[in-house]
Amino acid sequence: MAYLNPDIKNMGKINDYYAITLFDNTGTLEHIIFDIHLRIKYPPKNSGNVTINTINNWSVTAVVDTGATISGITSRMATQMGLKSSGEYGFTSAIGKGLSPIYIFDVIFPKDKLIENIEAVEISDDHNFDFLIGMNIISQGDMALTSVNGKAAFSFRIPPAEKYIDFEQ
Repeated sequence: MAYLNPDIKNMGKINDYYAITLFDNTGTLEHIIFDIHLRIKYPPKNSGNVTINTINNWSVTAVVDTGATISGITSRMATQMGLKSSGEYGFTSAIGKGLSPIYIFDVIFPKDKLIENIEAVEISDDHNFDFLIGMNIISQGDMALTSVNGKAAFSFRIPPAEKYIDFEQ
């Protein structure tokens, strides 16, 4: 597995252009895993003459899953964050159909890329990660997996290019 550790310095910054590359020097890339932050914004509170807008964030391990239409968060992490469901999501998976709670929160990628108001469906706790990066995030940019001499590199950028990347051209 390849891991990427973020250097979170300015969590409120929203970048217009974002790119990140993960190199796997072992040549055994099985999963693409990020250490990212999830955050929820609480409604502003009035304390006398001062308005306080509280933002809490949590460090989580996330895996990229191009087969997932929507991102996912474990029930364990949703509980830890104190998330409240914003409704239910009808899903179809390899084990059948069902309904699952859906949550809305912000995702902060390494190098301070903030993606706000991401929907994520609740997933089971039997994983070694707490957040699944689905196509509702991936489709906001371009993703590439390349290799040189058996060593893999995964790259992701937002916004996407103005035209497709086509290796046949």
